Amino acid sequence: MNLRNPMRAVSLISAASLAGLAVAQDGEVAATYEVRGETRQISNTELGLEIARRERLRPRGQEALAHLVDKTLVADAAAAAGLAPTRDDIDAYVRDLGERLESHGLDLAKFLSEKNLTRDAFEESYVSLSIAHERLVMKSAGLRSRAEITNELLALWLEEARQKRGVITDADKLGAGFVARIGDKNLTLADLGDVLLQNASRSTRDRAVRQIVVRELLHAEATRLGLTVSPDEIQHEILRRRKLIESDPRYRGASYEELLKAQGTSVKALRESPVIRAQVQRRKIIDAELPHAVVKEKLNKERRDVLLRHGPKRKINVILVRATERPNQLVPLDFAAAKERVEAVRERLDDGMAFATAARIHSDDPTSKVKGGDVGKHALMSKSLPRAVLDAAYHLDPFVVSEPVRTEQGFYLVMVSKIDPAPTDAQLLVRLREELAMEYVRDLVQSAKIELIDP
Repeated sequence: MNLRNPMRAVSLISAASLAGLAVAQDGEVAATYEVRGETRQISNTELGLEIARRERLRPRGQEALAHLVDKTLVADAAAAAGLAPTRDDIDAYVRDLGERLESHGLDLAKFLSEKNLTRDAFEESYVSLSIAHERLVMKSAGLRSRAEITNELLALWLEEARQKRGVITDADKLGAGFVARIGDKNLTLADLGDVLLQNASRSTRDRAVRQIVVRELLHAEATRLGLTVSPDEIQHEILRRRKLIESDPRYRGASYEELLKAQGTSVKALRESPVIRAQVQRRKIIDAELPHAVVKEKLNKERRDVLLRHGPKRKINVILVRATERPNQLVPLDFAAAKERVEAVRERLDDGMAFATAARIHSDDPTSKVKGGDVGKHALMSKSLPRAVLDAAYHLDPFVVSEPVRTEQGFYLVMVSKIDPAPTDAQLLVRLREELAMEYVRDLVQSAKIELIDP
């Protein structure tokens, strides 16, 4: 690092935190859960692997992998050339950095804390590698002092090192479980997982833990029922997905492989992924626990309620005028004033203004107003719109605007622009079956008593 520029130090420390310093030890527990009364644990290594599988081909995963490769290149080259820094070198570097950051109103200890970096890990991994990187650049470029080092020279050294060592990060050219090859050295998915886990948010960790737990629960249920998954069944599931995607008009013009890449995966990764195996297990478990006859009987007994949840959907458009009992800067209207405004909007609609135009001009719902008030298709029992709005929509003929509808958010004008045809019994059975499957898995997860342990 060129210490003449403290802000560059800040940016590189940020990058260092992404590069996986101060990673929790493999043996540390990330979460606990139960399977039929038996307490199980998820290690940080397992959690990192889960995150790495999902993020590997996505921008964040690619950025973390680039840092991991760069760290390896610098460490290997410094060791071979005898340029690794001493303890005194590291102490002097940190002292100088701290002084220069302080002169710009920055505190090194506070900054490291915000980046979740310990002082020891920072010195051992980041400072040591930065010094080694600079020394390698000075040696290769024949520089006499660190003042001659530039960002461009540091980047150029890494680029040349990548070419010289023959770095490969293309997933299709690597074996299962590997994310990069540097010469004869392989970097594993677990290595990348360590990097990604270091800066993973709690929500990311929680989501990954739940994915692991669901797979383990499904595996336990499949074992209990004597169900197995063959390679042919996994291939069939991949082909089934391909057909669904290729028949969907939303993805016309894009290949299945291109869509997978955009999602951060590939056919090869999918085939090796435990996610596909778990989905096949889920389908076989549901087939065993909820056979066709059981689902059909439930439909016949509860047809009215099933139709409320899964019957013909209506495409709904809305205009919202927000209101509150105590007007403020964010919501300046009370309910009486909001009703007056929404009635004025309705008069403009009666005079011929298009609903979409009125929504773009007058609606206070930022998400739908840019789409002309379109909030999508909803069943009567949808939970994503206010109950009063849904009730109004299901009593309207197409393209008829409702009277003002009062909700907690304010007053709505509602219009239905399309009504789906009534579903057949075959379609209702599919929808009911999926609903029951989701409830089955949800009950399993609730019984697992998942506890996420903060690092």
